[in-house]
Amino acid sequence: MWGGSVARRRGAFLGLWSLALLVLSPVPAVAFSFTSFQGTVTDITDPDTLLTGVTLGSTISGVLGVDTNATDRDGSSTVGDYGGAVASLNLTLGTQNFSVIASPSGSNFIYVEDDAGGVDTYLAQLNSDSPGDAPTSTTNMLMFLMSSNLALITGDALPASIPGSSGADWDVQALLQISGTEGASSYQIVASLTSFSTVPEPATGALFLFGLVALGALSRSNRSIV
Repeated sequence: MWGGSVARRRGAFLGLWSLALLVLSPVPAVAFSFTSFQGTVTDITDPDTLLTGVTLGSTISGVLGVDTNATDRDGSSTVGDYGGAVASLNLTLGTQNFSVIASPSGSNFIYVEDDAGGVDTYLAQLNSDSPGDAPTSTTNMLMFLMSSNLALITGDALPASIPGSSGADWDVQALLQISGTEGASSYQIVASLTSFSTVPEPATGALFLFGLVALGALSRSNRSIV
């Protein structure tokens, strides 16, 4: 009897503690957000074969890193121009996977426009001369999204992640252009974007996982009492 009572109290305490963590613990503010995307290559210009394994119809995927603390350089209530907002880019292109960071001196920004002539616009641009493991010494990205769905962009606010979940949400335009240079050689890839997905914050995921483990321990403790 006494052992069961102790186990019951221990299980109750663990359950209450995990619930308190999930509900009451503040999650630290995160300065960066990440959105994964996927698309299909529709055009290739690569005369010197800087890329490998890329053909028309190939899948291109990646993760776009955004500095959510970027400030708006535009004073309009329906236009946001966030200089320095694009921070990083990870790409899987053909048989290559590489990451680049935005150059401090480059033109890296996110531009949003709410209901301009019946269209919402999201434009992200990255220029990088920090090659990392990229196949070229410079890498440039242009993501151009336009939609007649006027619920995707709200005023001049910087979206925490790329709005929408599929290319169909951006029914007017859903285009990604990647280019790079190496000496006198260069390449350019154009892709039609098909899907977007927010990458969960690590702190939130860890907290949720801890809660599941704690609740599982509580369940096992209760079963051992019966």
